[in-house]
Amino acid sequence: MQIAPLIKSFCSMKVFVCLIKFVFLFVFVFCFEKSFSQVVPADSTKKDSQKLPVLLDSSKISPKDSVNKERKREKVKVAPKAVKKDSVNYGVRTTIHFYEKNIFQNRYDTTYVDTLIKNFHRYNILQKSNYNRQDLGMLGSASKEIYYKTPTQIGTTLGYTQFDSYVYKPAEAKYYNTMSPYTDLYYMQGGMGRTWLNIDLGMNIKPDWNVTVSYQRVEADHVFGRSNRENQTYASNDRYAITSYYFSPEHRYKMLVNASYYEHKVNETGGYAISKTERNINTLLDPNNEGLLKFQIKTFTAKGKDVTTSQKRSQIHLYHQYNLFDSVSALQIFHSVDISSQINQYSDPTLNPSNERPRFYKNYYFDTTKVRVVEQFQNYQLFDTKAGVKGTFDRFLRVDYMGFVQARRYKLDNQLKYDSLGFTGGNLETKNKPDSTFTREIPDEFFAGGSLSTEFQKDWRLTLEGTYMFRRDYQLKGELITPYFTASYAQTYYQANLLQREFRNQFFAWKNNFQNILAKRGEITATYRHKLVTFKPFANYTELTNYVYNDTLGIARQNADKMRVLQVGANLESTFGKFHLIGNFVYSALLTDKFAPFSALREKEKVIKMPTFQATTQFYFEDRLFRGGILTQVGIDLHWKSAYYADMFMPATQQFYLQNSYKVENYLLADAYLSFKISDLLLFLKMTNLLQDVVGNGYFSTPLYFAQPRSVEIGINWRFFD
Repeated sequence: MQIAPLIKSFCSMKVFVCLIKFVFLFVFVFCFEKSFSQVVPADSTKKDSQKLPVLLDSSKISPKDSVNKERKREKVKVAPKAVKKDSVNYGVRTTIHFYEKNIFQNRYDTTYVDTLIKNFHRYNILQKSNYNRQDLGMLGSASKEIYYKTPTQIGTTLGYTQFDSYVYKPAEAKYYNTMSPYTDLYYMQGGMGRTWLNIDLGMNIKPDWNVTVSYQRVEADHVFGRSNRENQTYASNDRYAITSYYFSPEHRYKMLVNASYYEHKVNETGGYAISKTERNINTLLDPNNEGLLKFQIKTFTAKGKDVTTSQKRSQIHLYHQYNLFDSVSALQIFHSVDISSQINQYSDPTLNPSNERPRFYKNYYFDTTKVRVVEQFQNYQLFDTKAGVKGTFDRFLRVDYMGFVQARRYKLDNQLKYDSLGFTGGNLETKNKPDSTFTREIPDEFFAGGSLSTEFQKDWRLTLEGTYMFRRDYQLKGELITPYFTASYAQTYYQANLLQREFRNQFFAWKNNFQNILAKRGEITATYRHKLVTFKPFANYTELTNYVYNDTLGIARQNADKMRVLQVGANLESTFGKFHLIGNFVYSALLTDKFAPFSALREKEKVIKMPTFQATTQFYFEDRLFRGGILTQVGIDLHWKSAYYADMFMPATQQFYLQNSYKVENYLLADAYLSFKISDLLLFLKMTNLLQDVVGNGYFSTPLYFAQPRSVEIGINWRFFD
């Protein structure tokens, strides 16, 4: 089979973008027209008796579903509407959704549309991660995990993950099953030019065939350093997506498909410039220094040329399966295909010889007195296909099994452009002249694996799974779930990503032959429940060998020493009448060979930097007002991290790297909020960074990048079911 022509035809960015936008517009107009033209007839017995698919029959709703639990806790009291005998009250009970994993695992728990007010005010990526990430202080900025996480995928990966929180992920795609056209509208407006818009519009063409279109828009203006009061865009994100599923009449054949296009653009600043002798970035927060502050990249203006980073991604994902024995799931064959393309671009048009050079450029592989514009362009393409067998036996005990084979084909094109004052690339003198264009040769990869899961007692489940990449990587996992505790162990032997192995642009150049990284990780979580308190202590231990990181110069390095990471903590939920308390506490340590934490004298030897202590607490009051018509929540979020040497950010590589000069955090962040739920409408009003000027003038999540200052935010989520 010739795979390369498929990749070329499907991953051509212009063709794919046009296709996605055309289909998106067509389906949107079609569904929009239907949503407004639909009228429930007086005698609609046949239409309104339309049942949900058997696998998601509302009669099989699990009482243990977490969303149902929360809904019961809210004690919703809705008076029955006076309707005609044959009519249907379209709403939450007629709109459900599922994920691909539900079909793949043959676990068909019904999940209704989430209308919970809990944590509705937490919309940005830091809050959703419970502050386990760091970003550059702005909505839409690059971010990374603070604590080490074992990769979920082995084999070749690209390494540009800084915007992954805004990317559409096929595994997280929601497949709706609706009895009427469904619209989900979310909008957030924050002070200082921050907006977040999400629109989902879906409808069932037939009982077993649904189409849903989605659109996301995220935008943020510069907060600090603006030369005037004009809106000066810092980051913008546009994302289009289409999902659809089709089940045959007897449900022997099931197909899920989704496609998406995404574009993310950032006008880089490089963070604030500090003199080489200055080591206290908190002096930047002194209001008296405001007139002296300047960014390392000084040219972002509303009309001038900016240093920009952009990322474009397109992907098509198809999954389908077939039951060999009628609708029984004892033996099924499945197949999936992923075709994706990712384009990364970095452009600096400001390198005029008279300009002050940003200090984060550690090296210059060109004549700095002549070059005016530099640009890096990468086009990464992937074709991934997987096929196998799976099934479920449910007699004396439930047993799920799965086995598969998988193949991937890659292509990576790099292009380096540079412009000079009166010089061409061929005549340009450099210390180490980079190639203008080059293609990375990446061999095809083949995998095999499987899993086995059993439920040998109620609420007791044991799962074993493994994946092996021929002659290179492997991953083994085991998990035991009980009503009292959950324990897991994973061993992953994986290769460094493409950026870590080889990278070349006008400022950095390296080529490494790294050994595979070995990660062993064990976790355990216990659960104690009381009428008023749910207490969940946890601990995890990770052992790393040949860990790869970016050193203080931003260059990829490998650490041959064995490292050990320990985390212990607890999650707490408590209810006292109408008052609720939610807390999280984490202690983290990087251990030496003697299983002792690093001393302060050895701080610079750490290749993983993380805060020793982290605490997050949410306290709120919840009640129904106005005769039970409005569910109201008033509360405060508190977050604190101990000071630590957080990783810095390198715009030229879009990677975070080590530093030993600036400590960040150790700042009490407080957000006060007020949330409402009125029927299908959710609304929040929030004051973020409430204690600014009380506990300090501000704080940093990443060195040299101010975190979000105090501002007002308002968000609304409105759902329409007819």
